[in-house]
Amino acid sequence: SFNFTKKAFYKQAWDEQTITARGLFVDVNTAEVFARSYNKFFNLNERHETVARHLRDSLVYPVKVYQKENGFLGICTARNGEMHYFSKSTNSGDFATMFREIAEKELKYALDTGFANYLETNGLSAVFEVISHKDRHFVDYDGEDKLILLALVKNDYKFEQLSYPEMHTVAKAFKITPK
Repeated sequence: SFNFTKKAFYKQAWDEQTITARGLFVDVNTAEVFARSYNKFFNLNERHETVARHLRDSLVYPVKVYQKENGFLGICTARNGEMHYFSKSTNSGDFATMFREIAEKELKYALDTGFANYLETNGLSAVFEVISHKDRHFVDYDGEDKLILLALVKNDYKFEQLSYPEMHTVAKAFKITPK
């Protein structure tokens, strides 16, 4: 896992490498991207380019808005027919374990019908918002565990995701809840 440090975060040491490093998993033996998520993103007014008057000139219109569910980020991909689950820059620890446990239950139909093969064949990672009763946030989901598919991202150093209609079609085919 490549990620920025806490020091980089608190010192706002953002450059192309630290922004790309968020959610980037690389096989160090082959230099191939194993799994990929979003680049680091920023809050409104957090940086020069996220100030409202600058956004008006830099956004690509029409702007699309989606409901933000309140959980944590989970990333999965497949290699050699096996699913791999990541969260918080690792494939181990409490969050990765919670994600894997929820995914194995919530994605049962998808996994039984070739979702791992789809991800592997197309070189994609699936990025989810993971809602777990073990990790309560501000929004109460009545103790329910669920996954919301946010994106299908190409396993590449340069961030690229499938379009929303493409992602939605895949979600529908595998009976996965999309954003």
